[in-house]
Amino acid sequence: MNDSQTGPLRIYKSTTFPWAPARKVWNQYAYNVVNVNDDLTIPQYQLNLAVAFPGPDGIVGTDDDIRPYNNFLQQSTIYNSQGIPFFPAADLVATTSMAVYEKSTDQIKITLPVCNQGDVGITAPWYISTYKVKTPADSLIAVSTINLPVARDATENITYYLPVTD
Repeated sequence: MNDSQTGPLRIYKSTTFPWAPARKVWNQYAYNVVNVNDDLTIPQYQLNLAVAFPGPDGIVGTDDDIRPYNNFLQQSTIYNSQGIPFFPAADLVATTSMAVYEKSTDQIKITLPVCNQGDVGITAPWYISTYKVKTPADSLIAVSTINLPVARDATENITYYLPVTD
């Protein structure tokens, strides 16, 4: 018996955007998303692959029903309790702000505490766009790059500069 065998190894990744979140479980060729739990235990009662969740009208049995598990050999994303795909994301909220004009650089220094109230942290870099008016069409002043990660449930003070405009 030959104990050393070789074969190809293929690694797939996205070059532009991250892939959608998915379960870490892929247990067999005849994979389906409900026959093995996330901790690799076998459920005593397997969920029906054809289970339907109510769609926008809120009624099961109509044309807009959601059937997230009705597939075969397809990795599943994460679903909420209504069967809607759930994509964890950061949610940055500015709590207050302070703007100071710096005469030496002829810029406005913005100090902004941001709290991440989302489900995951945000990694650097991320960007802030500043506009002259609430309707952003043709009123962009600047796009600032922020090189500071903000963890989930954390607050960070960020500082960025804006040019003085008319």
